[in-house]
Amino acid sequence: MNAFAAAAAIAATGDVAELPAVVSQVVGVERCALYLRDADGRFTGRAAHPANQAVAGGPADAFTREVVETRAPVQARAVLGVPVVHGDEVVGLLLLGDGDAAHPYAPEQIEAAAAAGRLAGEALARLEQLERLRRQLDTATRQNRLLRGVSIADGRFTRVVLDGGGLGGVVEVLAELTGKPAAFHDTRGHRVAAVGREVEPGLLEREELHTAIAGSATAIGPRLDAGIRHRHLVAPVDLGDRRCGWVVVIEHPSRLTAFDELALRRAAKHLALELAAARRAASAAWDARSLLARQLIRGTQEEDVRRGAEYLGVELDLPRVVGFVTAGSPIDAERLAGAIDRRIAGEVLATKGPEGVAILIDLPAGEPPLAAVRGLKAVVAEACGELGLEATGGLSAICRAAADVPRAYREAREVARCIERFSARRILAADDLGPVRVFVANGDAPGMDRFVEDALGPLLTGGPGMAELLRTLQSLFDCGRSIRHSAADLGVHENTVRYRLARVNALTGLDVAGGASDQLSAQMALMVLRLREHPALPAFAEAA
Repeated sequence: MNAFAAAAAIAATGDVAELPAVVSQVVGVERCALYLRDADGRFTGRAAHPANQAVAGGPADAFTREVVETRAPVQARAVLGVPVVHGDEVVGLLLLGDGDAAHPYAPEQIEAAAAAGRLAGEALARLEQLERLRRQLDTATRQNRLLRGVSIADGRFTRVVLDGGGLGGVVEVLAELTGKPAAFHDTRGHRVAAVGREVEPGLLEREELHTAIAGSATAIGPRLDAGIRHRHLVAPVDLGDRRCGWVVVIEHPSRLTAFDELALRRAAKHLALELAAARRAASAAWDARSLLARQLIRGTQEEDVRRGAEYLGVELDLPRVVGFVTAGSPIDAERLAGAIDRRIAGEVLATKGPEGVAILIDLPAGEPPLAAVRGLKAVVAEACGELGLEATGGLSAICRAAADVPRAYREAREVARCIERFSARRILAADDLGPVRVFVANGDAPGMDRFVEDALGPLLTGGPGMAELLRTLQSLFDCGRSIRHSAADLGVHENTVRYRLARVNALTGLDVAGGASDQLSAQMALMVLRLREHPALPAFAEAA
């Protein structure tokens, strides 16, 4: 092979494995092995001709050192070592052999071997550059593929959000794109939406998730000791600096990929956008409902109020109760309305004022009115308890039209004011207090104490039989001033009731059996005592 053909053959080498065969042909020897320099300066066998001649590891250090230092072919017995040079650096070593017996190599062979080493160095540099370009091309191809995938994913996520698919729709698209189970959980670990198998217990309690930042994804598991049998890819869903939950993809039935991570992060972003939109809509709806409640309380009857009610789906002239709630701590009116709404079938409107929260609650259908009001008292009390509020509240009598709401609101305020005067935390209705609420709500505490003392003072001494007399008075009024019904209520003979009423008359001067004015005085005094939770009198919750 002439020099030109040899150079062309080596230059045309497209693979490191081909170099030994070409060099052995150029030099005219039977065997050739190629060793390339490692980062630590040693030489490691990479290819040989014939193939079974490739042996890992370099030759003796002295021989190798001489070849590297001289940068020229060196003969040792039957082996000819040739440096593979690129620029000023020895990048490899060719070991050539022509049989096992020692023999000298001809000058033309040594010259051809030296030229082959230089050409091999250039060929290796070119191959390395091609490999680097190939890797860059592969990387760019993968990135372009991922970008196309992300673009498709964004389009799918955007369409499902615009079509009203909500959080569940975003999770469904994520599961379809990745071909794996997916789920969205809130910060308490409750599943909001899921497709496929369940997230394994305890996963979202992992410590590494507490430090996860927005836009990132964390791979967790498998951890058999923690009961996590599959790898999970988890990304936080954040609204500003507030964490709203976690979106998860489970490694099943195939392995997680780079696209899975990108799709997961895009899903987290769209879930955050959906949550933000839902919150804005909820806030706007709440503002509109709060405004409607405020307008009804103020007695606004313009046509735009009715149009606003129709838009919100609120029927204005349904029977409802108006309430007023205060507490020792600030009340979130929206949360209170939501807690009440979860417990009833009707509409709940609420608005916050400087002193407390006003609520408008639809009366449950199909229940007797008084029983329905008692039920609503319990509902409001439970809702306040759910929010951790030590609340005082008053409910109005039933109002059956929008025009009755201002009057009902005044009633609810009067009831709440009555309760506040005695430092009690309870929910009462206007019917519990009756007209007496006007006296209690607007009177001063010392004046009410003097009135009670003047009316019922002898019965408040705690002497023998005084508690029975107070209970008999209360029973008489609860039973519509019927002695027969009162006797049945107390479980005594009618004459016993008459005797007790005569004793009341003798001790206090009040003729509750026949004098209308005395009856009113007794009722008002008893109401104040019940508000003060006198032990001889029934609590309001126990009243019929």
